[in-house]
Amino acid sequence: MATEQRVHSEWRRDFSGAMTAVSGAVGWVESIASDLHLPDGQSYAMQVCLEELMANVAMHGRSPAAPSAEVEQTDPLKVSVSVNVSSDRIILTVEDNGRPFDISTARPRGVEAGLDSIRPGGLGIGVIRSFADNLKYSRTETGNRVTAEFLR
Repeated sequence: MATEQRVHSEWRRDFSGAMTAVSGAVGWVESIASDLHLPDGQSYAMQVCLEELMANVAMHGRSPAAPSAEVEQTDPLKVSVSVNVSSDRIILTVEDNGRPFDISTARPRGVEAGLDSIRPGGLGIGVIRSFADNLKYSRTETGNRVTAEFLR
């Protein structure tokens, strides 16, 4: 008797670029990792990277001078997340329609003075780089594309 195994290698889902969408996106990636029986550490790394990337879009995707309520009604921030799985790697791609920001060349903020002296924000770039095995950025016709690769 043959048993059928359904193997998914690619998932894609669209989310709002608002901070309120972050937890739903992270939960979605967590369910994929669980379905794939990924090690907890790898699942956690993917979730943290996605959370940081989406939070950056929500907080910095629009020009600070733009009146947010007006802009959100006419051109809301949107985020598309895809997860591609192969035998040796997992690729998490986050695309948004926000203003340009190349995370692969951005300078992370350091914590040389100690954790007690730092203020919130600015550490996400370093966190993403520490978890992803490879990080790439490209500007698309509609916005930004960040690809984080995790080796299996």
